[in-house]
Amino acid sequence: MSVMPVYRHVILPGAHVYLRTSDVESMTDRKPAAGERMTFVLLKEETTRENMTSDSFYPIGASGTVTEVNPAGYLSIVVENRVHIDEITVLPNRTVSLSMSRRPEREDLRGEEAAARLEQVKKQVSSIRHRIYQQFFPVSLLWIAKTQHLARRIELTVCWILLVALVRCC
Repeated sequence: MSVMPVYRHVILPGAHVYLRTSDVESMTDRKPAAGERMTFVLLKEETTRENMTSDSFYPIGASGTVTEVNPAGYLSIVVENRVHIDEITVLPNRTVSLSMSRRPEREDLRGEEAAARLEQVKKQVSSIRHRIYQQFFPVSLLWIAKTQHLARRIELTVCWILLVALVRCC
């Protein structure tokens, strides 16, 4: 199993992650192989391998399997589950060792609850759209009409038309 420190990545179960083989080799000191397990640990801030410490990581990560090592220089990993990092150690050769446990999956909303929330959001969007029609559009037309420069008036009119189309389609 390899441990791959990453920064500014969103890694969720079910995702396919593509990385350059050279990046993985430089961070893990190993050549990745298809079928190998890989655990992603999330760095709190961007840092070099030499400056990593045990405090450089968040206590959660994700685990997956390398599905392909392409000769073109990239590899594909399918993320399978989230993990809780119980203990993490940065070894003297700057590789990362850890002990972890699987994080329980959280259930999505039930169908009725999701439908109720969707209806609530639709009502809020409709209310906002109604206020835009009543308050903003009449004032904006007056503002465009009072604009002296023709080029600016054309620019404002085009923006107004695009905004009207956007509000109507939503």
